[in-house]
Amino acid sequence: MTTSQMRKNNGKHLLAPFISSFQYDFWARQLGSTSAWSRCFARVAGRVDEAENTFTLRLEPNRNFAGFVSGQHVNITAQLNGRRITRSYSFSNTPSSDGYVDLTIRHDPNGLMSNWLYANAFEGSILELGNVFGGMTAATFTGAPLLLLAAGSGITPLISLLREQANLGMPSPVTLVYWERKEASLCFTDELSVIARQFNNVRIHTVVTSQVSDQRISAAQLHALDINTNECQVLACGGNAFVERAQQCLTSSVLSFQAEAFTPPQSAQTDESVQEFTIELLKSGRSIKISNQHSLLDALEQRGIAVEAGCRMGICNTCSCVKSSGTTRHTGSNEADSEGSTSVRLCIARAASDLQLAL
Repeated sequence: MTTSQMRKNNGKHLLAPFISSFQYDFWARQLGSTSAWSRCFARVAGRVDEAENTFTLRLEPNRNFAGFVSGQHVNITAQLNGRRITRSYSFSNTPSSDGYVDLTIRHDPNGLMSNWLYANAFEGSILELGNVFGGMTAATFTGAPLLLLAAGSGITPLISLLREQANLGMPSPVTLVYWERKEASLCFTDELSVIARQFNNVRIHTVVTSQVSDQRISAAQLHALDINTNECQVLACGGNAFVERAQQCLTSSVLSFQAEAFTPPQSAQTDESVQEFTIELLKSGRSIKISNQHSLLDALEQRGIAVEAGCRMGICNTCSCVKSSGTTRHTGSNEADSEGSTSVRLCIARAASDLQLAL
């Protein structure tokens, strides 16, 4: 434990008999401070437009922020229309001594959180940060040539990793292929050009899909770009369809393949008839009926039950809770899980029987 952490904990210990953590956080917000008992709040220190419908927020977190490594993501929580909404975004900078973190966000007019951030997150605003997660980091690098594949906002974690490698002097050869629907949506183009000129072992390719006939990633497309995929380490980030197609055309020739998708996989088609099951919510004492055709998270939200959730793809574990009894099915693989007293990720599980959940 650092000296500053010890001082902070000692201060809390002295205050504990007189004020609760809730009261401390409430009055800190009223005074415009990002200080908090244990929660992480961050002040927006700057905002930059990166491309059409894409912007970067520079945040200054309070002392409760545990840090991150390049390639990871973080949950942001905001109060929207009386509900706490949580979504996950990637860090686009590298960890630095000044403590600032950058999140590059694609504005989706139909996206609850990105639309709210686009309209409300400006210099001086305060946001709440949650869990940091993600395993697609430099800790997995082996020294083999890197092939980075980014589609749309999938560029965000990969630019963080590329910046990190540049800071290290580019120890391994790197090829980045970056797909966007139109040229105006390309991010970081000037910086990517500078990196390519600075290091002779870096190659950058951008593919504007509205301008080419072969719009989807394929082995033929990579071959046309003169990319040798043999014995390279692949990191891919984009929508689920992009990630799945990249895996199909590459896994037979590459050294390793890692991927993260920012859209959920398509739910498995089942022959199950529509059924309703009783869900006992043990903490609240409620009992409700939900359908087996929706994820537990969606079904609970449809019944007006607010649940903390982040990525909604089973990655960040924000929506995990204990299942005391009953059977669930994975929304992607349709695999059943009947084990009791286990953690279930509500966003990727459906009810297959009556359930007891610690909610």
